[in-house]
Amino acid sequence: MRYLLSITLMIAIFAVSVAAIGCGGSDITGKYVDRDYPDRYHIELYEDGTFHTKEDKVSYDGTWKIEGDQLTFTLDNSERTMTATIKENRITDEFGNIFVKQQDK
Repeated sequence: MRYLLSITLMIAIFAVSVAAIGCGGSDITGKYVDRDYPDRYHIELYEDGTFHTKEDKVSYDGTWKIEGDQLTFTLDNSERTMTATIKENRITDEFGNIFVKQQDK
């Protein structure tokens, strides 16, 4: 019973977080490019909670989640995670690199 209650609570918190983002008019999914090197580095966040990133000629895929303004990325087939902060269509990674959301064309 406690397990079911915990799962229900986690789902409710996730739903409220998603609703809060939606109500604020801020959809975080989309493509973000490195502010200083837009042709070399990018991150794409997909609605299904997955991401794709490219660093020079190397690509990575994985999953992402958001809690408040904190993004956590987990690489596929790995337990390696990275964190970043998202604010006003900008992602700042743990090394201080800034990725700016591209506008839909």
